Amino acid sequence: MSQDTEATKLAQSALEERETLDEVEPGVIGIAGHRFRINYGVPQEVTDALNALYDQDEVKYEDIPDDLKAYEVKEDSNDGNTEKSGK
Repeated sequence: MSQDTEATKLAQSALEERETLDEVEPGVIGIAGHRFRINYGVPQEVTDALNALYDQDEVKYEDIPDDLKAYEVKEDSNDGNTEKSGK
């Protein structure tokens, strides 16, 4: 048996034993062309309110309450994204 075939069988076996993968909640949500932090370190009621706005059709930035705008990810802020922009 080749190493590739053996590795594939081992990987498949590990997946079958695992049964289901854990869900990962998003940390950022996009609303009206703006990004907002949710879930991690954000109060549940804020996350719920931002998710409710996300589910609505045609939300304008002006419609978002100021207390929720406090969770907006600013372009120059560190939102936890470690990817480099290449500049």
